Amino acid sequence: TAQADPTESGAVSGSRAARADPGKAPIMKVGFVIVHGYTGAQEDLAPICNQLCVHFDERTTISVDLYPDSERQAPEFGQDAFESRIAAAARQLESKTDGIVFIGHSTGGTLILSCLKRFNLRPVLLILAGTPKQVDMSFLERWESHASDKKKPALTQLAKLISMINTVSKYRFSKDFPVLLLAGERDELVPPAAVFKWDSAFCGQVRRILVPGGTHH
Repeated sequence: TAQADPTESGAVSGSRAARADPGKAPIMKVGFVIVHGYTGAQEDLAPICNQLCVHFDERTTISVDLYPDSERQAPEFGQDAFESRIAAAARQLESKTDGIVFIGHSTGGTLILSCLKRFNLRPVLLILAGTPKQVDMSFLERWESHASDKKKPALTQLAKLISMINTVSKYRFSKDFPVLLLAGERDELVPPAAVFKWDSAFCGQVRRILVPGGTHH
């Protein structure tokens, strides 16, 4: 699969792909899979999803809801179910696009990384925003301060989350694809250094961007 960065002008198109000049190289048509973090919500990433739908194609832009059927205040951490939803979104786009851009916020990025390994997926671009490489007790303390009472999961569920994060942190990705690491300068949950540690896990090009004044959401 050709490796193109959709942030480069003219490199990628959504619904406009059919109008490409036949005398020039074909324009890559990409799909987008967007994943929110655990205890987060689909609407957290709605502004990004809406912009992608405007500039590309809403038919090839999927925002994954990790727990669409749950009305519980603190959802259970069901890694297999979460990853199955992400993989299903990717399969839905495979026949419609030339490649997929995966965008993960916070631990949604960790779930994407686990999916890439589990289902042998190769994105045309991977974007990790506020995704921690590893966590420790200080992370739990920040989580307690960050999460609302409505969203605070049980310690048993947090233990599952931490186990997944620290397992995925050991992964190395031999497939060559570009990666963009985004960190908020004032992220109250995941310090920028914890995000930028991911750059050693990939063999392709990795870009790091620190967002001035940026917080976790």
